[in-house]
Amino acid sequence: MTWSSAIYVQFPDEATSRVAAAAIGVDFPEDGSVPTGNRNYAMHAPMQAPWITEPVVDPDAGEVTTPGAVEPGYWAMLRLHTEWPGYAAAWAAIQATGAVRKLESSPVVWA
Repeated sequence: MTWSSAIYVQFPDEATSRVAAAAIGVDFPEDGSVPTGNRNYAMHAPMQAPWITEPVVDPDAGEVTTPGAVEPGYWAMLRLHTEWPGYAAAWAAIQATGAVRKLESSPVVWA
């Protein structure tokens, strides 16, 4: 089984991300929780948004002297099973949302 590289997406809010996820076949349980995946995809949502500006911490006091700022919105990370027959359509649908983001360094370690 082969998987795509990590795909990072940024949506304005959770509701918008759920609509986009449902369009690629993500089934949300009745309790409203976010699924982590199946044989076709793996997903981590919400994920911590990347920093625009990292906070500054006084190394002696261990206190934040300047608060940081994170990218706005609802962020998620996913991978798609590249041998899944729906892979090309799902990847095209994700790209069509305009939500795909490239990150210089990953804020999440994918296990």
